[in-house]
Amino acid sequence: MSDPLTARFLSHPPHCEPAARPLTGRRADGSRAPLARSSPSRHSPAPGSAELCVTASARPERPAGPARVAPPAPQNVTEARAFAEHTLRMILEVLDRRRKPDHLRPMLAAGLVDTVATLSRAELPARRLGAAALSRVHVSMVGPAAAEVFATYARGPRVFAIAARTERRTAGWRCVALRIV
Repeated sequence: MSDPLTARFLSHPPHCEPAARPLTGRRADGSRAPLARSSPSRHSPAPGSAELCVTASARPERPAGPARVAPPAPQNVTEARAFAEHTLRMILEVLDRRRKPDHLRPMLAAGLVDTVATLSRAELPARRLGAAALSRVHVSMVGPAAAEVFATYARGPRVFAIAARTERRTAGWRCVALRIV
């Protein structure tokens, strides 16, 4: 049983898909021909309501295949992992106030050192759970000189996450982005 008041105020949601385009194919002589016709929309927007639509950009006729990237050298993966583990341990020690933030300057971008220093001065509720202990570190090479790092660390019975992006510079690896959860 429908309520007459509810039925009067409810209407179909607006149609938010982009307009259908006719598909084209190639004829035997090489010219293009429509394969299917677009049908008009079955639903129209409610009277007096604005239609919110997002239109996707036009796709190329042939989708480009995945970019072939040479696998990173094993030496780079090993270096990135060693740098990531060392840097994340030091960041956690700074957050626990067991190390000074100045020790992070050679490893972190300038803005990140200030951010970690500010967090170390703040009174964090998680600090009451105990010292942070790095658990697992995962490194994913996204280029020959860039890696994305994600790790878990434990404080007492709870498990937290930390993520970073590291890049190889002329002076060695450097952390350029950091996310602590």
